[in-house]
Amino acid sequence: MVTDLAWGTMTEMAGQYWAGETTDRVCLTSAPLSHAAGVVAFVMTSLGATNVVMTGFDALEVLRNIERHRVTHMFLPPTALYALLAHPQLSDFDYSSLRVFLIVASPVSPDKFKKAVEVFGPCMCQSYGQTEAPMLLTWLDQKTVAAAAAGDHIERLRSCGKATSAVTLAVMDEEGRILPVNTPGEIVARGSLVTRGYYRLPEATAEIRTHGWHHTGDIGYRDEDGFYYIVDRKKDMIITGGFNVYCAEVEAGVMALPQVHECAVIGVPDEKWGEAVKVIVVLRAGESLSEDAIIGHCKEKLGRVKAPKSVAFTDVIPKTAAGKTDKKALRKPYWTSRDRSVH
Repeated sequence: MVTDLAWGTMTEMAGQYWAGETTDRVCLTSAPLSHAAGVVAFVMTSLGATNVVMTGFDALEVLRNIERHRVTHMFLPPTALYALLAHPQLSDFDYSSLRVFLIVASPVSPDKFKKAVEVFGPCMCQSYGQTEAPMLLTWLDQKTVAAAAAGDHIERLRSCGKATSAVTLAVMDEEGRILPVNTPGEIVARGSLVTRGYYRLPEATAEIRTHGWHHTGDIGYRDEDGFYYIVDRKKDMIITGGFNVYCAEVEAGVMALPQVHECAVIGVPDEKWGEAVKVIVVLRAGESLSEDAIIGHCKEKLGRVKAPKSVAFTDVIPKTAAGKTDKKALRKPYWTSRDRSVH
C-alpha cells in the first residue's frame, strides 16, 4: 500500500534531487511507464518538463533521441545502460544536453558506470528504492559520481548513495541488532516514504516489520561517510562451502572484463559445496572469451571462494517487466528436481 504521504514525499524529494540545474527540462522515457520510468515521468511533469515517450527501448533510437530532442533527463536500468555503451554508434551523437541520467533498479557495474561518465558527462547519478519505499531511500548525486570516476573515492561507484532526508536507514543482523559501519547486514528503513504494509496480507506485513523497522530484503553496509553499498538481495546470496558469496560482487568482477556485455550470477546445486557459483555471460558482438579465462580472472580479483565454478554463455539474459535480470528464470532449470531452492 503506497500512501499519499509516501507518494507526495517521494515527489517532493525527487523534485529537489532531480532538478538538474536547468529550467528547460526534457525527459526521455524508453522503459515501461508502469514501472520506475513512469514514476520519473510523473515527477518531471511536476517540474514542468516535456516528456518524450518511446514505444520501447531501442539503444540506437535512445542515443539518437538524446541529440534530437536535447534531452536533459532520463532513467534506465543498468542492463539498458550496458546496451547503450556497447552500441557501435555510441560516439556518433551529442549528449551535452544531459543533466540527470538516473540509474535505478539494481546495482550497476562500477566499470560501466565510470565509462558512462566518460561518454555522457557529469550527469550520471543513482538512487535506491523499492515499491514499498519508492525510488529515494538513498541518493548518489552527479558530482559524487563524476568525482569517483575521476579517482576521488573511486569505491563510491559501487555505492547507491546516502540516506535521503525523508528516511532513517540502518543495517541490521538477524537478531535485530544495528550493525556498525562496514559490516554487511540487511538494510532497514523508517520514515514517511515507507509503505504501511501489504494489502490484506497481515503476515507478510508483519514479516517486513520485524524489530520495528521496514526490512528491504537487501544486503548491504554503510561506510564511515554514510554511503550505503548494496551487495545482494538477501534471497540471492549464495552459501558455498559455508561461505557467503554475494552475487553482485561476482557480477561486478566479471563485468570488468571488456569482452563481457552482460552477466548474471546464480547459485546452483553442488554435491561438494552445497551451492556452487555459476555465471551466465553475454559477450559483446565479435568478442570471444573462454570459461577458463573468466574463472581465472575472478580467482585473481575475488579469490577462489567467490570465483565461479562454471560459466554458461548465452545470447540473451531474461529480464522481468521492470528490466531487471530475472534470477528466478535463470535458477529454475538447475533446481526443478529439488524440493527447495537452497542446498
